[in-house]
Amino acid sequence: MLTATNPQTAPSLSAQSDRFYALDAVRAFALILGIFFHGVESFVSYVLGSIWATHDSQHSVSLDAFFYVAHVFRMQAFFVIAGYFAHLLYHRKGANGFLQNRTRRILIPLVLFWPILYTSTWLLWSWGSYQAGPSVSQLSYWDKVAQNLPSFISFKDSFLAFLHLWFLYYLALFCGGVLLLRPVVARFDSFGSLRYGVDKVLAYLMRKWWGGLTLSLLIILPMSGMKGWFGVDTPNQGLVPMWAPFVLYGLFFSLGWLLNRQPGILDGFRKYWRQNLLISGLLIAGLTVFFLNLVYSIASASQTHHVQAPDPATTASILLILNSVYAFASMTAVFAFIGFILTYFDKPSPRIRYLSDASYWLYLIHLPVVIFFQILVSPLQIHWLLKMPLIFVPSFAILFLTYHYGVRNTWLGVLLNGRRYPLK
Repeated sequence: MLTATNPQTAPSLSAQSDRFYALDAVRAFALILGIFFHGVESFVSYVLGSIWATHDSQHSVSLDAFFYVAHVFRMQAFFVIAGYFAHLLYHRKGANGFLQNRTRRILIPLVLFWPILYTSTWLLWSWGSYQAGPSVSQLSYWDKVAQNLPSFISFKDSFLAFLHLWFLYYLALFCGGVLLLRPVVARFDSFGSLRYGVDKVLAYLMRKWWGGLTLSLLIILPMSGMKGWFGVDTPNQGLVPMWAPFVLYGLFFSLGWLLNRQPGILDGFRKYWRQNLLISGLLIAGLTVFFLNLVYSIASASQTHHVQAPDPATTASILLILNSVYAFASMTAVFAFIGFILTYFDKPSPRIRYLSDASYWLYLIHLPVVIFFQILVSPLQIHWLLKMPLIFVPSFAILFLTYHYGVRNTWLGVLLNGRRYPLK
């Protein structure tokens, strides 16, 4: 039975396990899923060449659907786990230790890797746009690039683009918020009664199959602020966070923070993951069908030049309803995803531990690697099922080899994983 635990009587953190095998697996699988997410992006019909580095000659409804579905929960689940470990770390190391650890593990990698990844991705993007550009011999290389990708080659517009490293920037901001707000909350709620009340409500909801649905109400507001039809906007531009994604991911981070306050509360994920999978599956299926029908209809109308501007009020109402449903689908999918992994990956596993350690590096550097192979295979007139191995097999070979021989037993391993492993 799950019960809220009074902070003054909660078991000490030293009494808990030093390793959280299943939660390590959640984080690893969420990041690995992100590599596949970006790896299929060149095949997705509604991701145009002006948005991605290249647009493959082949595409599929299956990949269109996968791309949409993966976006519903993968980063949300990641931020839940990030918040969970942030609370654990803060109370183990204190504010100063927390600051030092998060600076070393989050802020330094962001500052160190961003220039390298930005430059390499920019060069690959220009190559991809040149390859996909008009076959007009009179156009120079840079004329083709400028014609196909004007926004990306302009440093004025994209200099502060974080690419896929936006998640590190947001994590740094959330951890900075912890350092600023945690003392204020502790001072305001000096007896812990407010926090105990929140713990009690959360524990109650985690005992119910409909707990995830209820918590979904919290993210309807930020979902209503999303600008696109794809669900959560990708907040990879500029130093000023986009308020809707920032609030949304901040709420998932806060949920993880609160979950760590009660040692047994994670059992709710295990107990009801099937119910949450059913609910999220039905909601996501409906959203996916609606979204794909929408984009295919727009594409068809564009080809026949029968594009009629919709009424803005009607469009806003439909988008609000769609994003409200998305909120329920997203939260229950996160509950199902975490619950499934907690159920089946809760035992020590050397392979999962290795994957968990490697996943940070893999996700950090994967973007230029997968884009390189996407550009190579994009002109080939072969089925996309044959192209997938041509992208992912060499990409993962490079990612794992560089991790095993260049990171795991070096100072980079200390920076990213907190320790240096002996080379085997």
